[in-house]
Amino acid sequence: MLQQLINRNMDIERLATEGYSVNFIDGHLVLEHIPYVNQDKQIKWGALVAPLNLKDDYTLDPPTDHVINFMGEFPCDNEGNRINGILLGENIDLSSNLKTNYSFSNKPPEGFTNYYDKFIHYTKIISQYAQEIDAKCKPNLGKPFKLFEKSSAINNLKYYDTNSLRARIYKLNERFNEMRIGIVGLGGSGSYILDFIAKTNVSEIHLYDDDIFCSHNSFRAPGAPEVELLHSQTLKIDYLESVYSRMHQGIKKHPTKINSVNIHELKNLDFVFLSIDTIPVRQNIIEYLKTNQIPFIDVGIGINQQGEQLSVMARVSLNQGNDPNNTIENPEHDLNEIYKSNIQIAEINALNACLAVIKWKQFYGFYTNSQGNYVTNSFCGEPFKIMNDE
Repeated sequence: MLQQLINRNMDIERLATEGYSVNFIDGHLVLEHIPYVNQDKQIKWGALVAPLNLKDDYTLDPPTDHVINFMGEFPCDNEGNRINGILLGENIDLSSNLKTNYSFSNKPPEGFTNYYDKFIHYTKIISQYAQEIDAKCKPNLGKPFKLFEKSSAINNLKYYDTNSLRARIYKLNERFNEMRIGIVGLGGSGSYILDFIAKTNVSEIHLYDDDIFCSHNSFRAPGAPEVELLHSQTLKIDYLESVYSRMHQGIKKHPTKINSVNIHELKNLDFVFLSIDTIPVRQNIIEYLKTNQIPFIDVGIGINQQGEQLSVMARVSLNQGNDPNNTIENPEHDLNEIYKSNIQIAEINALNACLAVIKWKQFYGFYTNSQGNYVTNSFCGEPFKIMNDE
């Protein structure tokens, strides 16, 4: 990856050609072996770090901001006085492999149009005083200087999540890295759940469904399949795997329904999303997951016709997996009220999936949950609000 960046970007190539110790770690460019002076007037060596604005895996757009991170003690002048006016923040964890001590902000009037200018700007600010003490103390000596034992974090996506890099939430997303997720049912809501989960760095996504992808599915699932697909008797699972495997390398197909023979496969999963409307099967899966203390989310929608309008309900129920006796809701009520109508509409399926994935991320601490509520959420189209059923 680093060599590809050097080959395809003149600013990175220039840094390497001039002898700077460049490294690429977790979507960030790292300039190592940067001399600076600490408060004891000693020459030390640190590293500058900045996220790359990747256009694709190898080519860059200009930097999105003027902030840079630093690994080392706070840089001082040759008298041991801290360099004032550049401090922005302290103890910034960019990823599990990149834990920086400070972030700096010092924007030149013209800003930064490339990464060479950005890194050289901060290198001069930090290193000038070290060179006053020792003129031979230059950052571009090309010495091997490795601050890191790992070259990158586990990456289950086929290309870098530049959205997380730009938003500086790369480290938050790492909590999903090792997770094995199951999605049982790839209809309207299940297919949107897959769409959202495939954009996370979970380790594996196991798909369970044996239905054919038909015309009505294309109107309540993400994307726009070609009409030829609808004539080909393609399974939902095959179509969706072909789409999302372009992005995520952990998609695992299981072209079958969950039954007594294969239900044991769920035991190897860390979390399960249930999006099926066959009540006895659904209840058997729920009991199995609770017995084996596997956390899961069960979703359902109800859209009923009332005159010339539709009433809407979308439900998301989470079981934390640590209380096998906890019930989600009355299955008979669920059968009578939520699944008695087969009306499905893309935006309601997508909303159902949104609520489910938000609750999943909240459960694992990605989103805040000040009330500590993990029970059922219901969305009702009238009066358009989300309610907690406690």
